Amino acid sequence: MNPPEVYMTTIDYMPAGRTSRIVRGSTELQIQTEYAYRPTPRLTTTVFAGGQVIHKIEKELSAGTITPEDKMKIEGLLRRQHMEVVAIVNSKDFRTD
Repeated sequence: MNPPEVYMTTIDYMPAGRTSRIVRGSTELQIQTEYAYRPTPRLTTTVFAGGQVIHKIEKELSAGTITPEDKMKIEGLLRRQHMEVVAIVNSKDFRTD
């Protein structure tokens, strides 16, 4: 008896998102980075203050996740984009007003 075939879908290779919380004085900021494949593959990092979006960065990707290798590559890009935004928000020049 042969084992059943396993079919992986795009959702099976969905990279995990990242979330960070930064407190600056009396302001709490949340930074969220996620991958989306519809309508086009992209990474989106959103900065929230008091539940309101104060900044959003989107990076379009040339291709989505089709293989485990694609997922690993995109997770690396996602992690880098998230950490770059965290560094900017942590800088003294970042303004929330």
